[in-house]
Amino acid sequence: MSAITHFFTRLATRFTLIAGVSIAVVIIGGVVAVRSLHDVATSFSQYANKDAPRLVALIELNGYLATIQETIRASGEAQTGAALLIETAIADLDRAEQTYRSYRGFGASSEQSSALLADKETFLYALIAARDTYRAASTTDEVRAATTATLHDTYATFAGSVRDAYAAEQTMQALAAKTLREGTARTITSQFYVAVVSLVVMLVTMLFVYVLILQPLRDMRKTAQAVARGDADDLATVAREDELGDVAHSFNTMLSRLRAAQRAQEEDAAKVQETLTELARMDKTTSEERAQFEQLLTSMADAVVVLDASHTITLANEPARRFFGEHMVATSGDDICIRARANGEQNTCLTLFTEAFTYTEPKIFEREYAIVDTRGIAIPVSITLAAVRDRDDVVTGLIVTFRDVTELVRLEEARVSFLSSASHQLRTPLTSMRWSLEMLTDGSLGEIAGPQKEIVNDFTTSTLRMIELVNTLLQFSRVEARRVAVHPEPIELTELAREIVGTLTNECAEKSITIEVQANDIASVDADKQLVWQVLLNFLTNAIRYGNKQSVVQVNIDTQGDFFAVSVVNEGMGIPEAEKGRIFEKFYRATNAQRAVPNGNGIGLSFVKLLVEDWGGSVSFASEPNKTTTFTFTIPKKGMRARKGEVGLQV
Repeated sequence: MSAITHFFTRLATRFTLIAGVSIAVVIIGGVVAVRSLHDVATSFSQYANKDAPRLVALIELNGYLATIQETIRASGEAQTGAALLIETAIADLDRAEQTYRSYRGFGASSEQSSALLADKETFLYALIAARDTYRAASTTDEVRAATTATLHDTYATFAGSVRDAYAAEQTMQALAAKTLREGTARTITSQFYVAVVSLVVMLVTMLFVYVLILQPLRDMRKTAQAVARGDADDLATVAREDELGDVAHSFNTMLSRLRAAQRAQEEDAAKVQETLTELARMDKTTSEERAQFEQLLTSMADAVVVLDASHTITLANEPARRFFGEHMVATSGDDICIRARANGEQNTCLTLFTEAFTYTEPKIFEREYAIVDTRGIAIPVSITLAAVRDRDDVVTGLIVTFRDVTELVRLEEARVSFLSSASHQLRTPLTSMRWSLEMLTDGSLGEIAGPQKEIVNDFTTSTLRMIELVNTLLQFSRVEARRVAVHPEPIELTELAREIVGTLTNECAEKSITIEVQANDIASVDADKQLVWQVLLNFLTNAIRYGNKQSVVQVNIDTQGDFFAVSVVNEGMGIPEAEKGRIFEKFYRATNAQRAVPNGNGIGLSFVKLLVEDWGGSVSFASEPNKTTTFTFTIPKKGMRARKGEVGLQV
């Protein structure tokens, strides 16, 4: 290693000497060039910052003088209003004063600026005297003519000073331009000489580098090639008297060490190969599993896409590609579906997908969303979301399944239409039956005996229940079909609650129940009074119907985030734990409620839930059997959205 070190030390010394000479020449040339550039820059700065602005200031001053001259001429010819014209000239001269200050500030000679100032002041005094003369009513024509002549003389003197200053500036700037051109020429010449000298130095340096450095390195390359071929005999023939010969002998010593290192490297390579083989086997297993997964996706009729942690689509089966297009992979999945009923919320699935990454089990969303296919048509879908987790239980992606429920929606629409039509058809004969029964009971058709009257009363009660059920079904179908008009108006929830409580006096009296309304400074909200009335009336009617006698029903109105929350609390039988999940199902009634009040249709709570969710609120409840039950609905603070609709809620 000492021979190699000595060899490269000599090379470094020679290279340093050559490089030092080259750098010295370049530095000298650079100093000369920089000095020339500095002179040119100084001249140009002088011209740009002072000389040119002074000339521009004098040009502006000439402009003002031309305006003043025209004003003076007009004042001399005017029979009336001459004083006003002179006032205009004085104002123009004041503005010219600012231009004069700029001229002086940009380094004008003291002689020129003093002369201009003196002539300007003389001219100003003449203008003021002329104004006063023109204003005086006793001014004779001779005095007026003398004043005008004096005004013209002082103007001519001032204008002559400005022209002299302008001519002097032009002469100075011509000399400055000549100096700038000469400096530029000197700079270009010095740069040319520096370039020529630098080129010569570079050529000489390259020659020395080749002779003193490259040639020895070429010899070393041949020696290194022999070592690479493993030809030790070639090393023995390398006989040099200089440092390179010592390097060759050092290579002979290093050869054995290189061969030992090579054997160790081969052993390490064998271990790496084993590892790679194992990884390849694992990759094959993963590829087979992926192929099986893709085959399963292909066989599915539903559209399926796989998202990674950044919501990017990594895999999609054929039905999904038909929906969204062939090039959907590697694009964002946040926009592939929209909310079917957005209710003012963000109208994409971004929030839905973000929340799905926290799910511990698959979750299904029925007809709340729609997908937009390549034709731009929104198709209602049922979405199933399942988070993908690795061996460490870390969520790495999301499997999204879209099931086309267009036919189900059509059937649902047909069901709603049939229900609405049937309800209308039933109302006519029921109404006729009601009128007939009322005529029987009030004696319009003659007196009837006691037993017959009881039967007629039973018929009347059943008919009224049927009419109530038909009306409720008809209301339900209208809300489901979104045909009900919504007319928001500012309403006070507290006052509305008290008004409804006032209509339930008889019902409360039957069970000695008291209703209390409590509110915490709730402001008004834009809502449809009829819809809110229907919901709160339902809650209060149920609270009385299933509450204990001589109990208290509380109506609490408070805020809940971005919503107003209205809760109805009663003391009564409560809801059995096993039946809480079905309490909002259509036509479902809890078993204890059926025993307590046999005459019920089980449609009220499902109807209320439909109404509240349609305006963007929510319905919830909490119940302890044989203790208290609380039903709550919410109204957005921003109010309900207006909707024209086809009909009202009331039948």
